[in-house]
Amino acid sequence: MSSIIASNLPITATDAKIKEFFTFCGKIKDVKVTDKKEKTQDVQVTFEKSSAISTALLLNGAEFEGSVIEIKELGGEKDSEASTSDKETKADDADIDQESKPKSAVIAELLANGYVLQSSLIERAIQFDKEKGISDKFNDFIKGLDEKYHIHEKNQQVAEQTNNLYNDWGIEKRWNDGMRSLNTYIDKFKKDKYGSQVHGFYKNVANDVKSVNDEALRLAELKKQQQGSESSSGPGNSLNPTISSITPDSSTAQAAAAVPFEETK
Repeated sequence: MSSIIASNLPITATDAKIKEFFTFCGKIKDVKVTDKKEKTQDVQVTFEKSSAISTALLLNGAEFEGSVIEIKELGGEKDSEASTSDKETKADDADIDQESKPKSAVIAELLANGYVLQSSLIERAIQFDKEKGISDKFNDFIKGLDEKYHIHEKNQQVAEQTNNLYNDWGIEKRWNDGMRSLNTYIDKFKKDKYGSQVHGFYKNVANDVKSVNDEALRLAELKKQQQGSESSSGPGNSLNPTISSITPDSSTAQAAAAVPFEETK
């Protein structure tokens, strides 16, 4: 079983919000409440892949819905011995699965979506990447991005020429979804003669907390631009995310520091 127990979640937190948070670690198989108190609840989150566990453990002490949560592994297979199915799963052309991403990249995505993570959690993720290295799967994905991006670029020209037909088939929506995920890795602010290059953050292990925060700000800006574009074509879009931070002497930071971090064995 590839499960964790998350404790001290607010009783008001819905299944949807819990899934949204832990999906950053990997695909979720099931979420169920194991204990309810007056103001908090404990939940068991079961992932499809054991490799999601190590990311979830790094979030021990994170703030969720205003409460500092505690995360422990619930027995089962260890991430360091990921199953064969984990290794054989292939990423699609548009993105890479969460389980294969560097931990610092996952942390940047969480920050970009407004979750509060103190510096010590970010440092854990960076240290994990330095010690474990970046997965071959992610490195292969990054190496192939430019080639894939140029293929998509040619497809966009076709889409523009046959716009009505693509809209009827829903292909243009899938194209746009693909571009949104590619923008995570393609540096849209540095254009070379071929049209793009992989953002430097993903070429090496992140060096410090600032580099992760900078990437989070870049992702938040991309999301802001995307939401602005969507709002111009229709109502019902959510508010832009806010990058949150807490100081070492804040009550939240002190409470988080009191939560022990359980090392992945």
